[in-house]
Amino acid sequence: MTEKIGTIKNPLTIIAIFAGIAEVSGTLVLPFIADENQLLFIYFLIVFPSVLIVVFFLTLNFNNKALYAPSDFQNEENYIKIFKYDESKKTKVEINVPQKQMLEILNENISEFKKSNDIKLQKLEQDITKLKTAREDNIADENFDEFDFIVENQISLLNLPNAKVLARIFSKKGYNVEYNEKERLFDDLKNHKSIWLGSEVSFDNAKEILLIAKEFYPHLKYISVSDNTQDVPEYVLYEVFIGGSTQTALEEGIKPLGDDDWKKIAESKSKDELYQIIGYKK
Repeated sequence: MTEKIGTIKNPLTIIAIFAGIAEVSGTLVLPFIADENQLLFIYFLIVFPSVLIVVFFLTLNFNNKALYAPSDFQNEENYIKIFKYDESKKTKVEINVPQKQMLEILNENISEFKKSNDIKLQKLEQDITKLKTAREDNIADENFDEFDFIVENQISLLNLPNAKVLARIFSKKGYNVEYNEKERLFDDLKNHKSIWLGSEVSFDNAKEILLIAKEFYPHLKYISVSDNTQDVPEYVLYEVFIGGSTQTALEEGIKPLGDDDWKKIAESKSKDELYQIIGYKK
């Protein structure tokens, strides 16, 4: 008997079995349900088939393809045609493009290809130029000590707070200022109270630079003179460095300058007098 029952392949069969089982089980179970729950169960047996029928007919009307299995078709290719597309028709589709239009499309594609390649080539050339420039800069930095770069009255500034403003003040007065605002900020002013003064800096320039620096940075307290008796590059002798290490000044025994000393510097008339005030002996 069971051998005559085939495999369920059709959605309609599943719906019928599901509805039948619900009704039969409802009939068999009803006598065993408590009296207070029987009325609720009866409503279920009435509503469920009605809802099932409504949903079935809606599916049949709007999506009847879903109610059939591939085995319901004598030729299963018809099932594929319903849900997807006809392979036999696909192979017969042809697109006819006039020769003139085809040439225009090809020319347009070629132009876009050339434009894209030109942009890539331009970017590559820019990258190569940047690499060459960076390499030349690195070589210049590595060999800096090998060349005799001497700029008279050069001012070098440590990156102290507002050093950019001071650099602009010196630049307006015609001085060559070396200042890198990209290096780290040294905001601990107490550790940078020194000025290194090159011995070859002219008196007038040295006096002006010292007084401007002191007015801008009142914390400055030490002035050390760099001369040719020290092991320093020659360009240092023509340079004024503002923001030197306080610790180095203390270790070298440099004289701390008070307000009276700075007033004397402002009134000084010669380099010897200036050196005497700051405590430098040749």
